[in-house]
Amino acid sequence: MLKPNSKIFSPAVFLTSYLILLAATYILPYFGSNAWALAEAARRTNHSTSFFYFWFSVHALTYVGMGFLAYSAGKISNKTWLVVFPVIGAIFDLAPTLNMIPILSSILNIVGLVMSFKAVTAFKDQEIHIDRPVRIDEAA
Repeated sequence: MLKPNSKIFSPAVFLTSYLILLAATYILPYFGSNAWALAEAARRTNHSTSFFYFWFSVHALTYVGMGFLAYSAGKISNKTWLVVFPVIGAIFDLAPTLNMIPILSSILNIVGLVMSFKAVTAFKDQEIHIDRPVRIDEAA
């Protein structure tokens, strides 16, 4: 049995962790993390592509972390669908032609952050069984 007000479900720790990962998604493109075209050009000219693929992997892992946080927040509030926001945000941020619409991934990331944070703060004083979702009538 875990309590959401333990350290892993603390709203402050959740918010800080999510914001660090979210900030990384805006900083990493300056290192070429979503530069598929540059990586392909480097591969075709026999230059090293490990630089581009390393930063792309770090960028993808930040979305995995945000997905884990959103899923964990959704698990304690029976809203496991919250993981959809970071997943679709990652698709629009990392896919070669879809990353030309940067505002869409930003909107999805912010909506995912707000809804996940609301899920964490709504149940912060309740005792949650992490092995099963909590129904609304049980938490009240």
